[in-house]
Amino acid sequence: FGLEGAPCPAEDRGVAGVGARAADLASAMKAEEEDNPFRLPPDDQIFRIRDQERQRRAEERERVKTMKVWEKTTASSRVQKNRRVDDGTDEAQLAAEVAKQTRNQ
Repeated sequence: FGLEGAPCPAEDRGVAGVGARAADLASAMKAEEEDNPFRLPPDDQIFRIRDQERQRRAEERERVKTMKVWEKTTASSRVQKNRRVDDGTDEAQLAAEVAKQTRNQ
């Protein structure tokens, strides 16, 4: 409107950097999209991963087929891993201590 060289009222209010801030925000969002661990990979990569997992499972099955039974992980061998650790006290000692405490009360 014929005010060349005059400061823009929007610049006085600090709105002049909106375009620059929008560009910074857009570049930050693009960088975030690249670093986002929750974004889905492309379809070809998903199928490649599925094929690799299938291949790995097939190789594991073939390996287990050639193993002897005592080398395999079976349900009974997993039960043995969950066995309680003996801490030196047995059930009779614990029962005696509980009975002693109840008598003293």
